[in-house]
This record gives sequence, C-alpha cells and structure tokens, in this order.
Amino acid sequence: MTTNKPKSEIPFGVKVAVSVVAAILIVLQLYWQVPIDGVTLGLLAIALLPWIFHLIENMEVLGIFRLQTRIQSVEERQHQQDAQIRVLRFLVTSLLREWEKNHLNQLDSNEAFLAKETGFFRQEMKDLWDRGLIGARHGESSLDEMLEQAPPDGDREVDVKRYFYITDKGKEYLEFLGDYAGLS
Repeated sequence: MTTNKPKSEIPFGVKVAVSVVAAILIVLQLYWQVPIDGVTLGLLAIALLPWIFHLIENMEVLGIFRLQTRIQSVEERQHQQDAQIRVLRFLVTSLLREWEKNHLNQLDSNEAFLAKETGFFRQEMKDLWDRGLIGARHGESSLDEMLEQAPPDGDREVDVKRYFYITDKGKEYLEFLGDYAGLS
C-alpha cells in the first residue's frame, strides 16, 4: 500500500521573513563597521536555515551545539502508524458479523437476552465461544443444554444469560469496537 506523504515544509513566508530579518541584522552590523565575527556568521546561518532545514539530519557546531531534526523519519513513522491504525480499525470493526455483535452487546447489558433457537443462532454463539468472547455458565455443553431446556412450543425462546456470559475478552472487544467504530 502506498500513500502520498505530504512534506512538512516551512511556509514560504516564514522562510522569507527569517532570511530578511537575519540579512537586515547583518547589514546593520556591517553598517556600524563591526567586523565579520561569530555573530555575523550565526546570523548568516539563521538566514540560510529555513531554506536548507528539510535537508538537515544532524548538525553539530564545535561539539557544543547539536541540532538534530528527524522530521522526515518521524513523518514516515507517523504515516506507517496511521496505516496500521486503519488496518486495526478495519479488523476490529469487521471481526464479527452484526448479529454476533448484537449478541455480545445483549450479554453485556443489564436486560434479559431472549432468543429463539435457529441454526444461525447456534452457529453465531459457537463462533463467539470459539473466539473466547463468551463463556458458558454450565460447561461446554451449555448451548445444547440451553436449547434442550427451551419450552417445547415452536418458539423455543430462552434467556441466554442463564447459560452464557460475556468474558473479559468480549468486554474488551466491545470497548475496542466502540473506540474504533466512531473514528473515520
């Protein structure tokens, strides 16, 4: 995946302003007939700095003053992290189907979670179990046990919370989902 990285460059007006101010100070210093010294050379460096700043990686002056700018490497790292965050956001929000997310939210709520047995429901609960997002209150056979104890009429509706609970991992997933789903 390639991304166009915007260059973080000093605005042109700022470059001109810094250079002009430094040049004026040099001219004033020469006008007052002060010989060229370290201050003059420092002002000259300041005048040139905005134009060459993006090229500087390391600069050391007489072992006393060290300027390190790593703007480009920081920007590259930031772009990589942005791409990684987009991937993580996609994975977190796409890991479960909507019905599975609804089941997790219902198990996490304070309300009853009434459900009817269907082949889809059975598979969704099994998938949540396999991922460790829900746990059984009565051992691994809770799903079958729950469905066997459902009323014999055609609806077979039961309170799922009597048989399953949301695990810490499931709660953490819902937190991630809340954090990433709202981001664009």
